[in-house]
Amino acid sequence: MSYQPIENYGIIGNMRTVALVGMNGSIDWYCYPYFDSPSIFGAILDDNKGGSFQICPVGDQVRHKQFYWVALDRAGETPVFRQLPIYRQR
Repeated sequence: MSYQPIENYGIIGNMRTVALVGMNGSIDWYCYPYFDSPSIFGAILDDNKGGSFQICPVGDQVRHKQFYWVALDRAGETPVFRQLPIYRQR
């Protein structure tokens, strides 16, 4: 697998750790259980030895859409718009 441009990555996190997820569905950077823990997947630094995990569709007929969720903040008063990450096949 070749390196992706950094702008092709999005993040998934839980306020304790974060994963960098590429547009192709690969997790190329992930530290567990905290931000400063050693990385489990590090393909963003070394494509051959770094390791990654990928979930992607098999086939050529892949459709994609972009969605937005409206959620309320903790006080329940202010709407917050959250964009769902969409991975496009190239």
